[in-house]
Amino acid sequence: MKQTVTDIKETISESSELGVLYARQELEHMQLKLFYKIASHTSGTTKKVVFGLLILMTMAFSSIALALYLGTLLDSNALGFLLVSGVYILLFVTAFLLRRKIEKYIINELAQNFFSS
Repeated sequence: MKQTVTDIKETISESSELGVLYARQELEHMQLKLFYKIASHTSGTTKKVVFGLLILMTMAFSSIALALYLGTLLDSNALGFLLVSGVYILLFVTAFLLRRKIEKYIINELAQNFFSS
C-alpha cells in the first residue's frame, strides 16, 4: 500500500513537471508565432507603402507629362490638364460606385491572410 502511495506521488510530481514544461514551451511557441505575425505584417505594410509612394510619384509625373503633351496637341495647356483631370474624376467616380465590392474584396483578403498563418 505504501509503495502505491509513493508511486502515485511520483507520478503526480512528474506530471506536474511535464505540465510546467509544456506550459513554458507553449508560451515560447506563442511568442514566436506572435513575433512572426508582427514581423510579417510590418514588412508587408512597409513594402506596400514604399511601392504605393513610388507608383504615386510615377503617376504624378506621367500625368503632368500627358497633360503637357495633350496641351501641345490642343494648343492649350489648360485643356490638356483639364482632360487629365477628367480621367481622374472618372476613375474616382468608378471607384466610388464600386466601393462596396472593393471593401468586400479587401476584407476577404485580410481575413484569408490573417487566419491562414
